[in-house]
Amino acid sequence: MGLRSHSQGFTLLELLVALSIFAAVISMVYGAYRSTFRITSESEAKLRFSAMAQVALDRIREDLETLYTGTGGYMQGVREEGKTGRADQLAFTSTSHLALNDAELPGGYALLKYSLETDEESGLLRLYRSDMPALPGVLPDGEESGKGYVLCEELAGFELEYIDGRGTGDDAWQSHGDAFDWNDELVQGKYPSLVRITMQFAASADDGERVTYHTAVALPPVEDPGNQ
Repeated sequence: MGLRSHSQGFTLLELLVALSIFAAVISMVYGAYRSTFRITSESEAKLRFSAMAQVALDRIREDLETLYTGTGGYMQGVREEGKTGRADQLAFTSTSHLALNDAELPGGYALLKYSLETDEESGLLRLYRSDMPALPGVLPDGEESGKGYVLCEELAGFELEYIDGRGTGDDAWQSHGDAFDWNDELVQGKYPSLVRITMQFAASADDGERVTYHTAVALPPVEDPGNQ
């Protein structure tokens, strides 16, 4: 009598059950991996934002503390709107020019400017700082001063608020009237008592979640013209 060999294997139902279990395990592992990766990425981004914000806010604070409020001083804050939020601009006369290379003399008066530009690749904002030596009452040519250097990136918003001596806030400031001409006799301008700064960072231009940093800078008192 001949012997019949029987090959043993898995049934279709067993294969389907095994594949279902495997898919469930892979789904749980992948979900945990994605969650861990997202948390790590967000933490790294927040650390990066915090470092940039600290450097930028410290620089702006130190600059504003050198604001020149005597005759011939100047300050202009302009509210601007960017694609992702506010992109305010600021220019003012400073008593402390920051020499960035050996060819420049340290100290002296300067016109400091803070401006923003949209990064075409990310859609977010870059914050620029320019520092041009200038005597009070003399404004350097805008093209000559240039944009300066990048102070920080990945900004979704940059907001400035100017608080006067009565505690009233405004989102723009002009130390002299719009019709003021530097060829006219120099006069002393009006300056705020406090400037509030808000910086908003985001991972992308489409990201609705913003990481926000605030600070406020008390400005030097307005100089008495009789003491100059």
